Amino acid sequence: MPPCYVCFFLVPQGLNYYACGRCGLKWKSTKLSGLLVSFRGILRFAIPGMMSMILMPVASSTITRLLSRFGHEVVAASGVAGRIEMVAFIIPMALGIALTPFVSQNFGARRIDRVREAFRISTTFALLYGAEHAWKNVALEIGKPHAIEAKGGLYRILADVEVPAGARLAFNVRGSSIIVTNRSVSCKRDVAPLAHDVKRLEILVDRTSIEVFVNDGEAAISRCFLPETDQLTATRIQGDAKIASLRIIELKSAWKKP
Repeated sequence: MPPCYVCFFLVPQGLNYYACGRCGLKWKSTKLSGLLVSFRGILRFAIPGMMSMILMPVASSTITRLLSRFGHEVVAASGVAGRIEMVAFIIPMALGIALTPFVSQNFGARRIDRVREAFRISTTFALLYGAEHAWKNVALEIGKPHAIEAKGGLYRILADVEVPAGARLAFNVRGSSIIVTNRSVSCKRDVAPLAHDVKRLEILVDRTSIEVFVNDGEAAISRCFLPETDQLTATRIQGDAKIASLRIIELKSAWKKP
């Protein structure tokens, strides 16, 4: 057995023995049947936790395999973008991790007032950390792009649209067009037909990828791209297509400008 595995098992036991001695507790041996009962109780939570952690490297390897078709440069660019994205998400992730034990402890102590206060402060921080732009009843002219004001390279676009039969609406996201019709959404060669009218769009824009979700998950498109411009526009191509409401949530960069 490698020495690292010996240390992995012996060090925690030694620390437990030392802690029990310092606290005046007696070290008591446990029967094997008792240990098995404890292990079963622990595994009920450990196995789902392990499975959720396994999903991340599996998803990463799958994405890398898909990107490898486009060459080494695309894989390298995706790796760099992923690391920059993780830096940008460090602060909100840390907030979520810190809130879990805080809320659990205060909920158990029946200090609901502190839970509400933590919710209020964290929500305010989240809103200040990311900027949000919102519009209603966006007026669109046929063939004339309507500029959407947003900064940075990471966006979450939420749009409620009205596209009757025969009408077409286009979102141009940094050089890539998303075409919306009455019963379909397309991004370049990818087309997602729908059984119901398109009512709601959610567009997630990363530095090298676009994901489009239609009608809260009825259809989805995921596509890699290389940005050609920094512009975001909406255009009514034909018919009486409308944007009833439009929200853009942008993330601030974690890198400080020199």
